[in-house]
Amino acid sequence: MEAMTAEQAAEVGKDLDFAKVWAALMKFDEQQRRTDEQIARMSKEVAELSISGRRTDEQQRRTDEQIARTSKEVDELSISGRRTADQQRRTDEQIATMSKEVAELSKNIGGVNRSLGRWTEQLVAAKLWEKFDAFEYEFTKGSRNIKFRDGRQIFAEADIFLENGDYAMPVEVKTDLNEEDIDEHLERIGKIRLYMDKRGDKRRLVGSVAGAIVPESVCRYAQKKGLYVVVQSGDSVEVVGMPKGFEARKW
Repeated sequence: MEAMTAEQAAEVGKDLDFAKVWAALMKFDEQQRRTDEQIARMSKEVAELSISGRRTDEQQRRTDEQIARTSKEVDELSISGRRTADQQRRTDEQIATMSKEVAELSKNIGGVNRSLGRWTEQLVAAKLWEKFDAFEYEFTKGSRNIKFRDGRQIFAEADIFLENGDYAMPVEVKTDLNEEDIDEHLERIGKIRLYMDKRGDKRRLVGSVAGAIVPESVCRYAQKKGLYVVVQSGDSVEVVGMPKGFEARKW
């Protein structure tokens, strides 16, 4: 644009008055205000876009973390599944082993029962009652597996029952005798005593235990309780010698 001369400016100024100049200024101010508002809006939008960008980055970060956690959980579940399968396999193997052991134990128990039966038969065959002649009992009879019954109720059972007119002796037979067997036999003899009393049988009771295996401590325990102890001796059996001061318990 070419610059106006003074004369040209003066000529233009003839047509200007205060109202026109003020209106022009107001119009300029309005345009400036709108421009400022537009700039402010644009600045705000830029700021929001920037914030949105940061939010998007944060969301992306959280999403990535969630994906990472999920992947880890999937891996752990997979590992847990393998562990569970492995544990189940081990459990199945353990159950199989235990079942085999139970079967073998059952077989062994059957063998022990048969051995016990043969041991009891041996005691009878050896005429156990005669072994107590030295203790002046002179039993005349020996019976196996005697049940003391009142109707259908069984009071007690004796593996071997030795008897004569004055005395009777319940004998408990075990392959491997222990102290608990002795305590149970003392209880058993007490029940047999009650059974005999109810029937007016006044014979005195004495007790004995017999074992293929009798530890020395168990033997002393039985004798301390007033019981005779019978053990295997070669092809026969014998009554263990009594300690000094031994006195057989009588019921």
